[in-house]
Amino acid sequence: MRMINVKEFYWNTDVIKRILEYCGVPAEETNNFGIEDWAQRLFDSQNLRDMDPKMTVEYIAGWGNNLERVQGKKASSRFNWQLGQLLDLELNLFRSVWDKQKLTFLLDVEYVCKRFPKESYVNQEATFRKLEPYYKCLMDIFAEYKIKPMTLVTGQGYHFVFDINSYDRDFRDPGRKVTDVANKLVEIGSLEETLKGKYEFVPSNTKRPRRVTQELGRAYDTIGMLMEFIVHKTISRVCTYDETVPPTIGDVTIGNLMHESVNLDLSTYASPIFTRVMRTAFSVHDKHRDWSKDIGAGHIPVQITIPRYTPCNGNELELWEVFNNRRHFQNAANYAAAINTNVPQFNGQLMKLIKEYQSSKLAEFHRNFNSANSDAPWDWWQTYDKYDSRELPPCVSTALNDPNPALLQPNHLQALTRVLMKKGWPPAHIAGLVRSKYERNHGWELNWGKYDANRHSRAWVRWYAGLIIDGLDNKTDLNCVSYQERKLCTGAGCGYNLEGYK
Repeated sequence: MRMINVKEFYWNTDVIKRILEYCGVPAEETNNFGIEDWAQRLFDSQNLRDMDPKMTVEYIAGWGNNLERVQGKKASSRFNWQLGQLLDLELNLFRSVWDKQKLTFLLDVEYVCKRFPKESYVNQEATFRKLEPYYKCLMDIFAEYKIKPMTLVTGQGYHFVFDINSYDRDFRDPGRKVTDVANKLVEIGSLEETLKGKYEFVPSNTKRPRRVTQELGRAYDTIGMLMEFIVHKTISRVCTYDETVPPTIGDVTIGNLMHESVNLDLSTYASPIFTRVMRTAFSVHDKHRDWSKDIGAGHIPVQITIPRYTPCNGNELELWEVFNNRRHFQNAANYAAAINTNVPQFNGQLMKLIKEYQSSKLAEFHRNFNSANSDAPWDWWQTYDKYDSRELPPCVSTALNDPNPALLQPNHLQALTRVLMKKGWPPAHIAGLVRSKYERNHGWELNWGKYDANRHSRAWVRWYAGLIIDGLDNKTDLNCVSYQERKLCTGAGCGYNLEGYK
C-alpha cells in the first residue's frame, strides 16, 4: 500500500532505524530492530525504548503544531527514551549537537531571499540549483582533508555533518581515554568566564542531564573556529564554481534584485553547546505550512530531510533524485531502506585541517581576539555606557540606541563592526559594547540566563571582524545607496557618507 502521510512514514521501521542511527545507535544495533505487533502507539514500544542507552546524543527534541496543541508551545526537548512520543505527535525531529561519545561538526548552508522569504519552498528546483556551486565547493574543500561529511537536504539548503571520536572506547567504559585529536581541540579552544558558570551549573527545572566540562566547552569553541576557517575558504573560492548568489555569514541583506544570498551559517557556535540541536535524518519538515496563508504554499507537500551524500555506500544523489525523494513519503522510505545514517568519523583526517588552520591568518586573529579583554561589567558605567553614539551614522547608531531586536540582526551587527573597526575600535571592545546592551533590560525575548550574552556578542563580532582581517569583506555595499536599497537607511539627509568608513 502506498504511503501517504506522516503517521505512516514514521511507523516505517526503516525510517525509525535511520533516525536512531543519526542519534548515535550503531547500524549493527538497528539491523534487527522492529516495532512490536501489539503496539498501538510508538511510545508503547519497548523495543524502541530499549534503544535509549544505545543512543549517544544527550537529548532529542520536537517541533510542530501537534505539540502546541498538547502542551501550548511548538518546541520541546525530551529524554531519548521518549522518541516514540515525538514520532506519535508527527513532529519535526531534532537531536542535540552535544553527544556523549563524539564531537559533532555541523555547517548549515541556507538559501536566503529577503524579498520573497519562502522562495526556497515555492521554487525548490531553482533554489537548489543556486545552491549547487556551494555544495560542490564545500565537498571539494572537505575532500582536500580526506573528509567526506554526510550531507542532509534541509528545507532551505544543506547540513554538512561529521564526527570525531572523543574517546578511544565506549564512553561508559571507566578505562576510556580522550583521543589525541579531541585533546588537540581542547588545547586550541577558549571559554568565556560567563560560559564556564553556565556549563558548571545545571538548573533543577531542566531536562539537561549533567554539567558540561570545561574541556568539552573549549573543544566546541575550536570546532566553531575550524568551521569558520572552512567558511572563509568557501567565500574565497565559490566564485570559481559559477556562483550566482553571493555568500554571507548570517542572513545579511544583499542589495540585488531578490535580496538573495547563501548564508554560511555559523550560529550554532554562538550559543552554549547544551542549547543547540540539529534536524535528524528522515525528519519531516513542515515549517512552510505555518506560512501557507501568506504565500499560498498550502499545496506544497511536507518535506523530508534526506541525505544527499551517504558515507555508508559513498553514494551521492543527483538533484533530480533529491527532488523525487524529499517530498514523497514512499520514495523516501524506500531510500531509507537502502542506507544507514551513522554520521562518519574522521579522527585522523582532522589533524591536517587543524594544522592548516593554525598557520592561517584567521587563526592568528582568533588568538589575538581570544587573548584580548573587554571592559568588565562593573566598569561599563564609565566606559561603554558613556560612548556617544552620535559619532556614528544614524543607520549604524540605531542598533545602540534601540538595540532590541537590532543587535540580534546580522545586518546591524555587521555594520557596527565595520564602522567601529574603521574608527579604531579593537574587535574585543566592540563585542563588549554589544554585550553591555544585551545585559540591560531592553525586553529581550532571548533568555540570556540560558544563553550567554558574552558568548553571543563575541561570536558575531568575531565573524564579521574576521572577514575584514582575512581580506574577504571588501565592503562594496557599505554606501548610502546600497543601504537605501536594502531598506537599512534611517532617513536621507543625515549628513553622513558611509563610504567614508570603508
